[in-house]
Amino acid sequence: MPSCDMCGAEGKLVRSLIEGTELNVCKDCSKFGKTLASPVMFFKKQQIVKESKPELLEIIVAGCSRIIKQKREQMGITQEDLAKKIAEKESIIQKIESGQTEPSLSVARKLEKFFNILLVEAYDEKGGAMSTKRKTAEFTIGDAIKIKHTKVKQDEEE
Repeated sequence: MPSCDMCGAEGKLVRSLIEGTELNVCKDCSKFGKTLASPVMFFKKQQIVKESKPELLEIIVAGCSRIIKQKREQMGITQEDLAKKIAEKESIIQKIESGQTEPSLSVARKLEKFFNILLVEAYDEKGGAMSTKRKTAEFTIGDAIKIKHTKVKQDEEE
């Protein structure tokens, strides 16, 4: 139950202008100022509890060093060229291909994109494999270009 801003009494309140301030007051306290209207009530918003999505773990696939080396050799490019094309150091490519180190997720994503292969798998927190196809939730400029490109092709075919 709301209470009077002046005396604290609980009950029906009215909105009054008292000494230049609008207050929610009881009928007794309203005589100290000018009654405006019924009071404005403020209520706490209830928090909406959202279901939490399972946390995804991203893991580099086993044997990625062999896969990367094979793809690079198939394309006929050197480690130096590959490093330049994905904006990484040649020494990192050498260490990844020799198996001395595993690529970071960011490097693995660059290599995935460059070679059009799968190097990162997503797992839910229970350990089950999730879809390995990556899609962003947002509409990107690339999506707009793809849509325009397909429309142009369709128009040309007609």
